[in-house]
Amino acid sequence: MDNADIIMGGAGSSGNYFKDYFSTGEAMPVADTKQSYTLLSMSENNSQTVMTFQRPINTADNQDFLITNQPILVIYAYGLTDTIQYHDNRRGHKQLNLLNYTGSDKTTTLSNSMYLDSNELVNLKWGFDNPQGNITFQLTINTVGWLGFGFSANGGMDDADIVMGGAGSNGNYFKDYYSTGEVMPVADTTQSYTLLSMAENNGQTVMTFQRPVNTNDNQDFQITDKSIYIIYAYGLTDEIAYHEKRRGHKQVNLFNYNAASQLCISWIVIAGAFVLLLLWIDIM
Repeated sequence: MDNADIIMGGAGSSGNYFKDYFSTGEAMPVADTKQSYTLLSMSENNSQTVMTFQRPINTADNQDFLITNQPILVIYAYGLTDTIQYHDNRRGHKQLNLLNYTGSDKTTTLSNSMYLDSNELVNLKWGFDNPQGNITFQLTINTVGWLGFGFSANGGMDDADIVMGGAGSNGNYFKDYYSTGEVMPVADTTQSYTLLSMAENNGQTVMTFQRPVNTNDNQDFQITDKSIYIIYAYGLTDEIAYHEKRRGHKQVNLFNYNAASQLCISWIVIAGAFVLLLLWIDIM
């Protein structure tokens, strides 16, 4: 939140509210001296809030973030009511070049779904944007602790490609690891996995992430049109420690899985009574 350029708004019971703010740290932001953003519309329907607004690219305001043809961090948060207060884990960020965005707003269809355990506590959904592009995973586990997911040659920890993450009290955490055996995995030299979203609700944690099908990283497991072992583990708290019996594995062909009975679409949605958007500098 240091030197963050922020707007906050929502559709309240007394009408819409919207204001340009400036933040210098983890305290409540203060209203910007110059209001550079203009609200165009605000609507609330089916538990979703849609806020449309604009600003000049160059605002000539030293409390606004300068938008250039360089990547910046777009950060957001939202609340469950119209009382603006601490957002807990309802926040995140993404690096974007707003003037030269080459990605796609098309959502990835998570058309494959399976339980990894017999008690149906661990669910995995996945899909491809194209066979040679990215693969997106959504892991749902009945826990509010850490989640672990990965690939290995035989279902064990030897030469395993692993990600671990969760929604902690200080925010989301997520990292790509490499394991050589029954010891704590070490962070992969190249972080090939990208966290898309993390949600914790009603005793479940949902972690959505993606990686290229071909990462060109010898510490990542190669995904091909052959069966591979998916491994998982989880904890009861956010302290990553030995998982005891909370682990398992399953063999599957990710490219040719035919057991999915329905299509599940992954959408990134801002739901709540107020929406917070922030622009933050990326220190290169």
